[in-house]
Amino acid sequence: MRATGGVIWVLGLGLWIIAGTGCGYTPLSTTSLPPEVQRLHVDPVKNDTLRPGLEGAVTAAMLRQLRQDGRIQLVSSESAGGVLTARVTAYENLPITFTAFDVGSRYRVRVWLSLQLTAGAQGKPLLEERVAGEAYYNTGASVVLTRTAEEDAIQRAVRDLAAQVVARILDNL
Repeated sequence: MRATGGVIWVLGLGLWIIAGTGCGYTPLSTTSLPPEVQRLHVDPVKNDTLRPGLEGAVTAAMLRQLRQDGRIQLVSSESAGGVLTARVTAYENLPITFTAFDVGSRYRVRVWLSLQLTAGAQGKPLLEERVAGEAYYNTGASVVLTRTAEEDAIQRAVRDLAAQVVARILDNL
C-alpha cells in the first residue's frame, strides 16, 4: 500500500512541475505591433446606409473589442500614432430560407464596413479593407417577434464585424 501512495505522490509532483513550466504559449504583447498602432484613435463611424443607428453600434462594438483585446491603447486624436476611420457602406437583410408560400422564414443580416488605418500626422495608409459582419435570424409568429429577432441579429452582426476589424488590424500589421 505504501509503495502505491509513493508512486502517486511522485506522479503528482511530476505533473505539478510540468504544469508549472507551462505550455510555451505567451500572448502577443504590444511590442509586436508597429509603434504608430500601439496608440490608436478611433474616429466615430460614418453611416452611408438608410438603416439608422448602425454607426453608433459599430463604433461602440469596435471600441469594446479593442479594449477587450488590450494590445492597443485607445487615445485622443492629439496623442495618437494612428487613426482608424470607418464607414458603414451597406446593410443587407436577405431571406435565405422560404416557406411553402414563398415567404422568407430565415434571414441573413450583413453589415459592410470600409475601414482605413493611417499612421502619423502625414496620414500614411497602413491598412485599407472592406469587411462584413453577419448573423442569422428566424422570423417570429408576429411582426414584433420578427423585428426583435432582426434587431438581435444586427447586434450579433455588429459584434462579428468588430471582431473581424480588430483581427485585421492586429494580424495584418
